[in-house]
Amino acid sequence: MRLLFGFLLVLSALALNGQNKESYFKYYRDWSGQEIPSWAQLMYSEDPDVREVDYLFEEYFINRIKIKDLHVRNYNYWRKHIRNWIDLEGKIRQPSPQEEKMTNEFLHSLRVSQARSSNPWVSLGPVETYQPESLRPISFQANVYSISQSLSHRDLLIAGTESGGIFKSENRGADWQQLASQLAITSVKAVGIDPNNPQFFLAAANERIFRSLDRGENWEEVAHINGQGYEFLFPRGDLNKIYCASASGLYLSEDQGFSWKLEQNLRTWDIVQHPIKDSILYLLQIAPGNISRPLFKKSNNYGKDWQTLEEGWYQPEREDQANAGGGKIAVSLADPERVYAALIGESKLGDDGWIGLFRSDDAGEQWYLPAGQVGGPYLVPNQHPWNIAAYSDGYHQGFYNF
Repeated sequence: MRLLFGFLLVLSALALNGQNKESYFKYYRDWSGQEIPSWAQLMYSEDPDVREVDYLFEEYFINRIKIKDLHVRNYNYWRKHIRNWIDLEGKIRQPSPQEEKMTNEFLHSLRVSQARSSNPWVSLGPVETYQPESLRPISFQANVYSISQSLSHRDLLIAGTESGGIFKSENRGADWQQLASQLAITSVKAVGIDPNNPQFFLAAANERIFRSLDRGENWEEVAHINGQGYEFLFPRGDLNKIYCASASGLYLSEDQGFSWKLEQNLRTWDIVQHPIKDSILYLLQIAPGNISRPLFKKSNNYGKDWQTLEEGWYQPEREDQANAGGGKIAVSLADPERVYAALIGESKLGDDGWIGLFRSDDAGEQWYLPAGQVGGPYLVPNQHPWNIAAYSDGYHQGFYNF
């Protein structure tokens, strides 16, 4: 008890980070000068009172049908994201990197102390959870967010989960071992294995990048990236470089992941390398200052310079109603010049998450939409190719489920 009390005293004496962040919202733009509900105005403000936002939100929908428009989706995403950072005054006070590090070290010390105890705690359950008023098992917060396979040792895989676990398999997924139990993390959005060194792992969680040099046995925090990490890329042909696509931008390490720098400050969903031409990289980002449109970029020199490719690329049907929810890039090993870009979001009112699958047959220089239709109605030819979320009212979880 003295250890815990002393820790809390030290923690309370440190400066706190307040205010909103762009990364707290699913879709973000400058809403100033636009007619939006008062609860939304307050939610987007610099340092809102969360309790007042909640009150105004509930009051606004007393006599209105709650349509899950962009602002309502932002509210749901925002409330989930900040729920652990609301202080007694209702303000958002996210712990500083120093505070989070102290918390992690403290929790780790408790785990070590517990493990050495002669009378350790034993879980009594429940080991199964059920749907309300039924005996049908149901699992919550068990999503696998990320997975990576070693290119030099194909039996080796690592996976990151929503609950914060990092797991390793050395027999192609038949059995798994939990790693990084000393890290107090959640939502491991990206993992990676160095293609030339199976001892070298990376993981992105809690707006940070973690590195292991011993096959996941021990981990160190190497960067605070101020947003969720989405994807790692170890480019062939340039062994010192590693990229991390994230909600806060594109990060680059040139020293095997020891240090990282922000290369581009636009939300970056994916980064992929050409299958055979090592110097060519592809990038999918949000357009600057515009939540309605994603951009496809290409580099011919390992990411030193980038060009935005527009010919045939996606244009929203109604930019004032559109939003870009995210996307993923895929390349064809059988046809190396072929590139696919799957885009989610809305192109107009009535769309519920799927925009379309775009294709290029010349390494991204020119694009076309094989289905011939952007967004809904979701019939032939542009049917949903994936289950965005099992909701019947049009609500979807966007990039979260992508």
